[in-house]
Amino acid sequence: MGELHREYRDFVGFYWTLPLPAFGFTKLPDFPDEAARASRTIRYQREAVRRYVAERKGRLADEVVFLEIHPDRSSDGVEPYVERALRSCQKHHAQLVFVDFAREHGWRSHPWMSRLMHLAPISCLGLDPEPVVIDGEPFDPIGHFRTMKAAAESRGSPADRRAALAALVADVVAEMRGAAPGRRCARSRSG
Repeated sequence: MGELHREYRDFVGFYWTLPLPAFGFTKLPDFPDEAARASRTIRYQREAVRRYVAERKGRLADEVVFLEIHPDRSSDGVEPYVERALRSCQKHHAQLVFVDFAREHGWRSHPWMSRLMHLAPISCLGLDPEPVVIDGEPFDPIGHFRTMKAAAESRGSPADRRAALAALVADVVAEMRGAAPGRRCARSRSG
């Protein structure tokens, strides 16, 4: 019970996004700074977490980002990245902070991630996906998801989209088989 009300000073940010094969977005850079430049969704989550940490006069000890395998659903591929973030929380005696998109009408729910965080022996806090100003421009994540979904659906025929998805999954599987562990996901700042 005491853990529930503990005031944290150190935090670990966890950010994730979906690939958008229709727009050629199928890889995320290896470092959080670069990932935030490559993905508006990652940049948004990072900004939301950093504001939360700053409001508490805390310290962002680490950041971990993850690019999902499928553009339309979650997978268990998130597990090693959540585990890495949880290990970092243990190392820094920190709370894991992420944006819980599912709080807004179920957008971008991630059952695998939710389950792992629910079972974790670490405090995990999901922030509401509220609009924020980034680089002087308002950014509404749910509006962004709606816009991107509609734009992706308008590109090419359903057969073209299925072929692009199959090619993406084949590339990811081949890369995961031949790459070092952690290659698909951006590295955390501390490791």
